[in-house]
Amino acid sequence: MRPCLITARTRRLTVALLLVLAALAASPATAAPDASRPANHCPYCHTTTVIRPGTPDPSEDIRVVQRLLQELGYYTGPLDGTYHRMTEAAVRRFQLDKDLTVDGIVGPATWQKCSELALYLESSLTEAAASRPRANAIILINVDTRRLYLHYGPVLIREYPIGAGKYSTPTPIGEFTITHKSANWGGGFGSRWMQLSVPWGLFGIHGTNQPNLVGGFVSHGCIRLRNQDVEELYTLVDRGTPVRIFGRIIEHTLVNGSRGSDVWLVQTLLRDLGYYQGKVDGVYGRGTERAVRAFEKANGLRVDGIVSEHEYLKLKLIWQEQTRPF
Repeated sequence: MRPCLITARTRRLTVALLLVLAALAASPATAAPDASRPANHCPYCHTTTVIRPGTPDPSEDIRVVQRLLQELGYYTGPLDGTYHRMTEAAVRRFQLDKDLTVDGIVGPATWQKCSELALYLESSLTEAAASRPRANAIILINVDTRRLYLHYGPVLIREYPIGAGKYSTPTPIGEFTITHKSANWGGGFGSRWMQLSVPWGLFGIHGTNQPNLVGGFVSHGCIRLRNQDVEELYTLVDRGTPVRIFGRIIEHTLVNGSRGSDVWLVQTLLRDLGYYQGKVDGVYGRGTERAVRAFEKANGLRVDGIVSEHEYLKLKLIWQEQTRPF
């Protein structure tokens, strides 16, 4: 466990709460507590301000909401104090999860629940310093948006931009684990390497000597991060950490005569599932078509020997988009 991680998160939470208290202190002085104030008044939040969807002007209160929801893993947008659609969507997801009225309005109940959970998170992370919260780590990678998310349980810890596989050499889609870590893998793999348990090839999360390419579809299937980002991520995860990669990069329709990495990938998976006994060569021939038809029949799909979206979904080569596993 790295105490500096806990300290940094605690510091961010403390800053958020201090901002709220500062906003409250800067408000016009009021008389003794109002007996009509709701029973669920949040003592840490400026609940005299009700924030509604469509609020036109940025404010410090909105920025505090964004920061609290970011700490709780619901918001990944900019801390700009603007109640835009990303902020409203995060508020609604939070309200839905916490059995609040799902209206996108940040009123006393939502303020209170945000603050209670933020304070609980702060205290629980401090207590966890002696344990291993990273044992609950999971890495989520969205190849479509080229973003990597690190969660400790339900809490978003880090988010990084990535470079993903080119269309001709796509990043593998599915659920894997980190099987090997190296601080000196050499070559063009940057300063860190974390190998993934992809059964059909050598793929990993690594750094790069060309940071300007991060953010695009540039690799042969690996996940590229800037060296400073991969070095930080390297210290925050262990071997065995689950890695869930999702997206819709692989969408070629495959028929008899098709060639390429998509065919090779489908052949590999059908072989591992027991449907294909031929050579994995990236060439869609009669043997591959027979295997596809058998797979389609066994999975209740239209038996036509054509690999399209339904087959990709069943093979888990494309997944429905998600950014949070909880």
